[in-house]
Amino acid sequence: MTQFGCILNREGHDTEAEKLEREALAGEHRILGRENPLMLETIHILAAILQGQGYYDNAEKQERELIEIETRTQGPESAQTLRSMNNLGNALWYEGRYAEAEKEYRQLIDVERRVWGPDHAYTLKAMQGLALAIRSQGRLEEAERLYREVLPTDRRVLGPEHQDTARVMGNLATLLSSEGHLADAAKLLRETLRILSRTVGSEHPDTLRSKHNFADVLFKEGHLLEGERLQRETLATQFRVLGPDNPYTLRRQSLLADILIREGRYADAEKIARQTFKAQFRCLGPP
Repeated sequence: MTQFGCILNREGHDTEAEKLEREALAGEHRILGRENPLMLETIHILAAILQGQGYYDNAEKQERELIEIETRTQGPESAQTLRSMNNLGNALWYEGRYAEAEKEYRQLIDVERRVWGPDHAYTLKAMQGLALAIRSQGRLEEAERLYREVLPTDRRVLGPEHQDTARVMGNLATLLSSEGHLADAAKLLRETLRILSRTVGSEHPDTLRSKHNFADVLFKEGHLLEGERLQRETLATQFRVLGPDNPYTLRRQSLLADILIREGRYADAEKIARQTFKAQFRCLGPP
């Protein structure tokens, strides 16, 4: 069941994958015990699914449990422990705890460079996480330098159309957008979308995230109708794949409302904003 859940997760079917992994986890805990490698792999997949769905605090809890067990049973420099450290950095970043995420990534990169070398895929993934954490703290030039260091290495080591290469391109594009380099950002995002649509499919979370970011760039460039069209496409897919109450879906709805306000369509924007508020109230409670 764990292998099938992993396949579903990679294909972007997170809700179905989560259900399968929780069933597997309950059975493995009862039969195998808490520290069995199969049990730990199931926890790892479940944490990735929770993160993909936007439940970052739950994902962080799972990753900290993994690190504690893996450090004790497999060693602090094992591949499994380092993978969980990387995932913890991701969860911290998504929770908005950027300084903590930066610290986690820096510790991880020091170990991975020593154990695997600077060009290893895991080292490159951690460097990408570090760039995100740095960027999120407002150090844009430092983050851009790091992205431009990682991208050509990813292209050489992983291939120009690898999913991780596309992620670096997409992250560099959003950074360039933040700096006002909209034409460069749009060019990178078009290429990112082409790669992801072909390699992981149109419904994968990475593809949806890139479409959202491209819609945001179009919005900033003043291409409101094209941005609205792309954002509506993204929302329709996310409603179907992730559900109306998913945090990612709610963020996309907010951007669509912003686009509609810019177009002067205040009634439509109000409708979207009310839908978003009701979903947030349902999920999180009153402000």
